[in-house]
Amino acid sequence: MTTQQFAAWVEPWAQSYSDVRREGAARARTATAAELSQATGDEGWTVREELLHLAASDTDFIDALGAMVDGRTPDTDVFIDIDARNKRNLAKWQSRSMEDVASALEHNIGTLHGLLGRLTADDERRRPDGIPLEIGQLVKGYGQHSPYHLAQIRDALARAD
Repeated sequence: MTTQQFAAWVEPWAQSYSDVRREGAARARTATAAELSQATGDEGWTVREELLHLAASDTDFIDALGAMVDGRTPDTDVFIDIDARNKRNLAKWQSRSMEDVASALEHNIGTLHGLLGRLTADDERRRPDGIPLEIGQLVKGYGQHSPYHLAQIRDALARAD
């Protein structure tokens, strides 16, 4: 088995991305219907909606990061009107089963690691055309996004006990 190599600035984020998705997948598979309907502290979302959001957001981030890694300008809509995008994503993912969500989260680990593994030390400060942030800032920002939502899920499930 080959171990993925990452630039030093990417390494901690790559590990966090994996840990969050593994835990999210496990929670998607084990949460009861009552737990999935438990409200979180985030915009009135339920645990189920938080899990859907994690998987749906990955799709947007993977597309954007993939474009940047390939030297293309990503679709900048993912950085604009985030509330509207989140609403569209939740509607698009609403019919998915929790097994589908868990599988998507697990699959995303490999996809994210593949992209993160292509980033170099120089990419940390690189600002792609049309993007207001450096790639390092985007990787860090998204690396903080998913743990935030996982914390919302943990807190809601702890209150349900």
